[in-house]
Amino acid sequence: MKLFLLILILSVIGCEKSETETYNPIIKCDSSISEIELVNYINLHRDSIGLNKLKIEVLASDLSKEHVLYMIEKDSLSHDFFYQRFIESKAKRAGEIVAFGFISSQSTFNAYMNSEQHKSVIENPVYNWIGISTIDNYNSCLLLKY
Repeated sequence: MKLFLLILILSVIGCEKSETETYNPIIKCDSSISEIELVNYINLHRDSIGLNKLKIEVLASDLSKEHVLYMIEKDSLSHDFFYQRFIESKAKRAGEIVAFGFISSQSTFNAYMNSEQHKSVIENPVYNWIGISTIDNYNSCLLLKY
């Protein structure tokens, strides 16, 4: 009986520890000009409707870059493996928007705002961080709540 209680207690402590582990987001400082411009457009819009501004996060940006390279390799837009990016981001909640073929940050932002699905991700009040990558007219943004 004592062995059973010890195993039960250790199991509960182990579950609590893994459930309470937190990730401390890190602000990304080396984004490209086009990435910064796009986040600025997103933040101007969010601010205009009373939402918090998003901060660019390192891990989320790395995950977005991996996804952009995947889309370039496949020569196709996708949300393939989104759940995996969500898990790897260590976030509590995530949304993703992707685009291709736009020659400026403004045109990419306009396309996002003209899509109800993408707009709803941008306007979701729970998000406070963003990962972003833009390569060869492919763009991926991962919006997160930590």
